[in-house]
Amino acid sequence: MIMLAISIAIAIAVIMVAVWSYNNYVTVWKQPVTTVGNTTFKMDYYVTMLRIFATTPAYDIESYNFPTDVLSEIKERELFRQVAPRYGIEITPGNITDTIIASMPTSLPEEGNLTRERREELYYEFIDRLKISDDEYRDIIKSDLLRQQLGKYVEEQYVPEETKHAHLFTVQLDTEDEARDALNLILEGNNTLANIGNITMINAANETRTYYTRDLGWLPPGISEYDDFAFSANIGNLTTIDSTLIELSDVNETMAIDDAYRPKLVNDAYVSWLDSEKARYNSLEGEQYRDYIEREDMDWAV
Repeated sequence: MIMLAISIAIAIAVIMVAVWSYNNYVTVWKQPVTTVGNTTFKMDYYVTMLRIFATTPAYDIESYNFPTDVLSEIKERELFRQVAPRYGIEITPGNITDTIIASMPTSLPEEGNLTRERREELYYEFIDRLKISDDEYRDIIKSDLLRQQLGKYVEEQYVPEETKHAHLFTVQLDTEDEARDALNLILEGNNTLANIGNITMINAANETRTYYTRDLGWLPPGISEYDDFAFSANIGNLTTIDSTLIELSDVNETMAIDDAYRPKLVNDAYVSWLDSEKARYNSLEGEQYRDYIEREDMDWAV
């Protein structure tokens, strides 16, 4: 009887250890982390991506946002893979290989110029240090190339070479009341900001102060915070927005976009496009763009 009890106790202990080990060393790695469309990523993949992006200069593993930033990368990269065919965008295995080889050093001090074969060797040494497979790394490069191609598509479709421009002048006052007083002063004198150059007024502290006019130049839509006024008012109109006095000096219906403004317009168009794609997934039945992981689980993974 005693031996039977001991055997049962040992069996129970073994089962408890097995269950504990499974829950802590198997189940945790298989728990879902996020879903994009019909693809679900699990904890083991998330941890792999954490390790990869921890070696990328753009990411700081000590940052509080690092775990959520990597999760966002996983989701966006999968979104790129799924939407690319709708835009006629394809990345070939050759494109991926060429990109990988191009990213390897072309020469080393001890070897001089490197052959393609030697650079391939360096690549395999590199992914071995990262402890990831060739397929995993190629998948990352593919999503990078898809992002580039989709970015070019958005720029070509949504950011024109030429567009309407508005020429603005502004004066920054200290308060909204001062801005309205300055507006009345300009209107009473039948003058313009472009002509007077500056405005001298008595401010709220009963001090005489000069406020200088700023010429914002020719601006396309999407650059100025004053777009609503700039592209709806008549030439010569003045208004106030908060403590700023603004004049629409002129309009050009067709004008080339300055290179200095293009990066912002491209980035804004890309963000808008990406948000619309995410919204499209979220509108589908069954929450197609969702997370399962909690912050404490992210911290555990890191």
